[in-house]
Amino acid sequence: MRQRFKWMFSSVLLLTGIMLQNAWPQPVVPEFGEAMQITDTNLASLLARSPKGSFMFDSQGTLHLVYTEKNAEGTSLGNPGLMLYRNYRNGQWTEPLAIRSSAGEGIPFINGGEPALWVEDDQTVHFVFHDYRHSTSSSGTNQVEVYYRKLLPTGEFVSDEIRISDNEKNSWRPKIIMNQNGQLVIVWYDFSQSTLGDMMLAISDPNQHFPETNDFASQVVANANPTGEGVQLPNAAFDSAGRLHAVWTAAELDGFTYVNESLIYGVLENPASRTITQRQEVSSRGTLSTDPAKIRIDHNDTIWVVWTDLKTQIPNIFLAAKTIEQSAFSDPMPISDNDLPDAVGLADIAVDPNGLVYIVWTDYRTGEGDIYLRIFDSVAQALSDITPLTTDDFNVDERPGIAISPNGQVSILWESKVEGRTNLMMLLSENGASVRDWMWLR
Repeated sequence: MRQRFKWMFSSVLLLTGIMLQNAWPQPVVPEFGEAMQITDTNLASLLARSPKGSFMFDSQGTLHLVYTEKNAEGTSLGNPGLMLYRNYRNGQWTEPLAIRSSAGEGIPFINGGEPALWVEDDQTVHFVFHDYRHSTSSSGTNQVEVYYRKLLPTGEFVSDEIRISDNEKNSWRPKIIMNQNGQLVIVWYDFSQSTLGDMMLAISDPNQHFPETNDFASQVVANANPTGEGVQLPNAAFDSAGRLHAVWTAAELDGFTYVNESLIYGVLENPASRTITQRQEVSSRGTLSTDPAKIRIDHNDTIWVVWTDLKTQIPNIFLAAKTIEQSAFSDPMPISDNDLPDAVGLADIAVDPNGLVYIVWTDYRTGEGDIYLRIFDSVAQALSDITPLTTDDFNVDERPGIAISPNGQVSILWESKVEGRTNLMMLLSENGASVRDWMWLR
């Protein structure tokens, strides 16, 4: 049994990684099978722009996926597209199932509707997405709203989708998570063409019913931006005590352009109060408004954050962590070791039951987009080598997401573009043991 990890890096170890790797054996990257193509059409198959929440394992090892298929020509309002759900078990994908009801079919959305899901142990699946059915603008620049729908293990939907948000702004890129009491929380940000964003929360009761009141005032986290900067791309996770931890991009508005972007972390001790009780800056030039930070909380309640840092003209992927008891994050650890402009971004993170932290990202250092992986062992305090997972010269591989099953099997999904078509690909580790060659160290 591993003892709870206390974050005790020195800044020298974090910045170089050299002493770490000399003191302990490096984590071993698992063997992956051959890359599997999930979709194969002339359409564009897309994960959410922030893939965290696009797919996850349930307690039985079934992988659940939600994604968008649309015409490859663009994202205009005349292109409604489809939001589809599938699951993968025993080597087989189910047939796609549309997650919007007939009331939503043909309703346009831009950027794919950003569907996300959460799966319960009994394989009940909860979906969220946004669309434009209530927009009064011909260009869809107002009243983009968030919707929720529930799929039972029998394969039947409980009802048509439920409207979660209702205001004149745009409700954008929702994510859904569940606490230990079975309550669902939907988090998104809300903005208009001329105003900064706000963090928004919708919270169900323990029976998973959402309040009928869904106006702006009842959902906004008012003190997420106390100095007036906007909230973009929030990602959130629960700890074991039911506290909600969130990371987001804060920015100022210069005309129609976001500037002075930084990465912010905050805690809601009681999510229903919609009040941030802890708020701190993780990076003064953090993730861009198009490249969200990701947060994970492991079984020991250690909080992990990964992001693309842009303090210099050379972007790099960084990792930081803190325990519940600690007030501040560790000094950031460089993960991507990049020395080229615009060469890395779009990172995701997962933590296995043994405390192994997996980071995947998009890497352009070879000229085309590829998917890279690095593993950090939080007990041995050691980093693996940087491992390219895709090396095809003809494909542009981007926007990876990662999930780990209860038995430690690693799944990595991403978008692969070739000859104008974008399809989804997947890698699975060969066995359930993520890394075991050096377990004698534990």
